[in-house]
Amino acid sequence: MKKDIDNIIKESLRAGDKDKLNLFRVLKGEISRMEDGKNELSKEDIIKIIQKIVKNLESIGDDKSKKEIDMLTPFLPQQLTEEEIEKIIQSIVITNNYSTMKDMGKIMGDFNREHGGSADNKIVAQVVKKILT
Repeated sequence: MKKDIDNIIKESLRAGDKDKLNLFRVLKGEISRMEDGKNELSKEDIIKIIQKIVKNLESIGDDKSKKEIDMLTPFLPQQLTEEEIEKIIQSIVITNNYSTMKDMGKIMGDFNREHGGSADNKIVAQVVKKILT
């Protein structure tokens, strides 16, 4: 994934696409900052960084931010629909015999271990609450 980012930086530099170049340089800088020279980040860690950047861009909401989100979206996993999330949560609840709101953290943990990054945790939490109540 880091090689893909480096290639995009090179292509953007050659093409003179300053917006794309700056965005992916910021992304590469965030990855380098998180690695801190100690160990390489996993693909999942890089996805989390991209998701954080996308959330920040969504809060800005202008045309430039939307364009940047479009540039980053191919690096993110396909997002699950609410119906898909509900089926997965129901399966987790049944498999592990969860039944109360005290189990919410366990359910969220199980979901994120298998499907982390493929759904907004706010939506997952809403689904869990709906199923458990």
